[in-house]
Amino acid sequence: MIKNIKSYIENIFIRFFINFKKYEKIYFNPEELNFSLINFIDQKKIKSIYLNINSLNVNIQNKNSQVYHSFDWLNYSKKLGGANNIKRANQIIESWIDKHRSINSPLWSVDFVSSRYINIVYALDFLSILFDQKLKEKIYRFLYLHYWLLKNQLNYNNKKYKIQSLKALLLGNCIYKRGIKKSLKLLNNLFNDQIDSFGFHKSYNALEHSRFINDLHEIKNIFLFFQVPKNKILLFQINNMTAVIQNLFHHDKSLILFNGSRNTNLKEVNKVINLSKDIIPKKIDSNEEGLVFFKDNEKSIFMDIVRPINETVNSSIHASTLAFELSCKGEKIITNCGSIDRGGFIDDDYLRYSAAHSTIILNNTNISELNRNKSYRRVPNKITFNKEDQKGYILWNSGHNGYINNFNKIISRKIKIIKNKNEIIGEDSFMSTKSNTNNIIYHIRFHLMPHCNCILTNNKKNAILQINKQSWTFKTSSLLSIEDSIYVNNENKIQQTKQIVISGHVSSRKKIEYWKISKHE
Repeated sequence: MIKNIKSYIENIFIRFFINFKKYEKIYFNPEELNFSLINFIDQKKIKSIYLNINSLNVNIQNKNSQVYHSFDWLNYSKKLGGANNIKRANQIIESWIDKHRSINSPLWSVDFVSSRYINIVYALDFLSILFDQKLKEKIYRFLYLHYWLLKNQLNYNNKKYKIQSLKALLLGNCIYKRGIKKSLKLLNNLFNDQIDSFGFHKSYNALEHSRFINDLHEIKNIFLFFQVPKNKILLFQINNMTAVIQNLFHHDKSLILFNGSRNTNLKEVNKVINLSKDIIPKKIDSNEEGLVFFKDNEKSIFMDIVRPINETVNSSIHASTLAFELSCKGEKIITNCGSIDRGGFIDDDYLRYSAAHSTIILNNTNISELNRNKSYRRVPNKITFNKEDQKGYILWNSGHNGYINNFNKIISRKIKIIKNKNEIIGEDSFMSTKSNTNNIIYHIRFHLMPHCNCILTNNKKNAILQINKQSWTFKTSSLLSIEDSIYVNNENKIQQTKQIVISGHVSSRKKIEYWKISKHE
């Protein structure tokens, strides 16, 4: 009964905004209100969903339907153009308005509200061609409802929010000529919460980092159009983050594959970098906040020391603590498996697991335990890192306690990078915090690129790697195995590849595995 009354009140509230509230005008020509720059959405998937909206399962749990409810399909409808598509788009929007009136529904979350608001505003020039007065007022009131909800959700909600939501609010403030100063404060708070002291987005995901920069450019263009005074912090962060992202590329010009990043949108990432002219890559000798990396003229090495957290900034969650990647002379050698782009439709959970990363795994258990809804129910609460910079080498010494509750073990990894040679020396350790006679299996995985040929020597303690014109040797004092693996390539396709695996058992005593990767000069 109470639920029915609540739904009835919500219905009246929505009906008031859509049908009776004073007409809220947009004070500019709709043709001028499109500030979109680089689109990261897969147009083929959007096309398929747009053309099949009438037969779509619009349940919120259906990933395809999220494109419908966010109005992301409008981008493709506008691209197609023509009177039939204008009419169809308006009909879909009007139908949606009539069907979804409960503002307590997940369809009215801040993410959906932000997406719908931006998508409609950016498509107004297209939609308004066939507006009659009744439909025009209905859609403009529908827009104002979204703005009103955003204003309340972001101004009074202490939870973290995404830059897209703030972009939508800023756009609304400029259109309706109110609240700009308040939203500028929210923008500064966003910078403090989501960008670290070096200028890295705290997702430590190269793709998320570039999307963030793209949104900052859109906000800058909105400010220019509406003659909002220049925001020095905004301009600084655009340049700062553009200079920083150039550290997140391997020697083969691919992106590093940490925390859900992938190379499917490599073209878009490079376009984002080119939005700012003459930005010199920022030289960072030591970043100890999320990703640690070493680069010289021949090799690049990256390692994950991110502490996983359930926050907006970590939307692409992977269990990859202490994973590393290696590239040299234009070729990538050691990699993580990557992340496939399903357009947000299907979760490939196995690509988020620790086993899909070049790291150390106990008992085939994730270092961080992942929920189906992309959040953590168990994480390392302590990740340590220190660095030594000596004349002939760099030494990274890191560790985590992600397995302490499950198996009473602390994991550490030392990586020694030889400066004047293409060689790295590794030392992976298992420390017990309690006496335990149970033998626990461990695997240390080194995923290889698909173009890397790998064979074991007779003693099964060495492996020879051949990558085009490069030859490498992987050595260890333990027995090795070569197992099947996968890699998500730049075309968003899964390729078969191989991985080198060191495995064994550890009990109450300390156990150390030594390994070395060196290039044949």
